[in-house]
Amino acid sequence: MWNFNRRAKEPFCFGAVSRADGKRPGIWSESGFTLLELLLSVSLLTVGLVSLLAFFSQSSRLHIRQHERLQAFQMAMERIEAVRQIVLEQGGAAVSPDQFPDDRPVASLPFLRKTRIKKIDRRLIEVRVSVTYPSGRVQLMTRILQWAE
Repeated sequence: MWNFNRRAKEPFCFGAVSRADGKRPGIWSESGFTLLELLLSVSLLTVGLVSLLAFFSQSSRLHIRQHERLQAFQMAMERIEAVRQIVLEQGGAAVSPDQFPDDRPVASLPFLRKTRIKKIDRRLIEVRVSVTYPSGRVQLMTRILQWAE
């Protein structure tokens, strides 16, 4: 198709774009990506995505381990508070190691809690709680002083 504009220096043809240097690009012009550039960019993108996925995977595992540790810590604190409550309400003589048997793990909660109660003297009680979970163990120890009345 020809352009009939009289001011145009050369006829206009659809699909042919003039460049600044006056040449028209053909089918094999140099404006584009080579196969090597394309492969390089795809490989860099793949490496970046794989490293990002590895980061998220590691982050997820760390989150699960920290959640288990927090649950174990809460279970240990719960047992210590139960012993402390008995000492405050009933006195140190009312606390015996047989009151708190070891908790056996169940399928939904694989934690094993062990409680050791030791009377140091007639007013001081030492409580040790150990909670074992799939990726580790938490141990807490406290001493409870019974006030004389």
